[in-house]
Amino acid sequence: MREMQPMDSLSLCNDCPFRGKKVPSKGDPTKCKYVLVGEAPGAHEIRKGEPFVGPTGQLLEGFLQEIGVDLRTDDFYLMNAISCRVRNKNKVPKAVRSCRPRVLAELEQVNDDAIIVLMGVNARESVFPGEPGGILSARGWREWNGHDMYVMAHPSYYLYNTYQAPMLLKDVQRFTRGRLPQIGPFEILELRPFYPAVIRDEDDDSYRAYVLDTYEKLEWFGDMLHKYALDIPFLAFDLETDQVDFQRDRILCMSISTSPGRAFIIPDSLLYDDGHEHVTTGWSKEMWRKFLHDDRYRTASYLKTDPYTK
Repeated sequence: MREMQPMDSLSLCNDCPFRGKKVPSKGDPTKCKYVLVGEAPGAHEIRKGEPFVGPTGQLLEGFLQEIGVDLRTDDFYLMNAISCRVRNKNKVPKAVRSCRPRVLAELEQVNDDAIIVLMGVNARESVFPGEPGGILSARGWREWNGHDMYVMAHPSYYLYNTYQAPMLLKDVQRFTRGRLPQIGPFEILELRPFYPAVIRDEDDDSYRAYVLDTYEKLEWFGDMLHKYALDIPFLAFDLETDQVDFQRDRILCMSISTSPGRAFIIPDSLLYDDGHEHVTTGWSKEMWRKFLHDDRYRTASYLKTDPYTK
């Protein structure tokens, strides 16, 4: 790592429309665990000369405390995409371009194990100039110069959109937890020898169903859902009955899916204390094999009219 130069020599201040009092970054990039790149300092940051001390920083600090992480420690290196206070939003793009050399130079000093978090549009533009799409659609992990990097909306977004605050908590949990191996829950289950799958045919494994016919498997599946809850985009479930009247008929099994073409089947022997003995692994496999070999269920798995309410 090369020695850091003074901030003024790294920023193209003569081209910046917001030349004024600068707020320097805080922390040691060579020893930190996380690098937080914010948008620009506000009035509180300008007055105190530190990043992330205003309402936005306090909000972020509170969410980190919820999961037992302290923002005000050496674990964090705090910086902004723009060093000076923004006074005209129309001139922000030019200010980002002026500060980009300084931002990239600071990030080059970061130790190899640190996670870099780009918080907001300005931070993303500093590292990925001209990238299309909104900041919410860009949320998630990526790699940059050998670093794990996480992109998220700036915490100030949630000050005005409080109903989406759970999204901020998820982002905080994700980047503090670190990037998990790129292997999904279903792929992990397929490595388990006691999870035989019902396959549509030998040449097409796009449809698979796993029967959770023991409490050991069901408990392991629950642990997996809990572990990967932040990374599962959706969870769909359905109850299968022995007739067409869903209000009266006996439940035979429950199916759960977190991605197209994959299902986990929980037979009623595990749903009820007095579950039917005939609802076994073999029975479930045979029933689901019929569904998987019926072309009508390719679309029926997404759109199915209930006979009772037709």
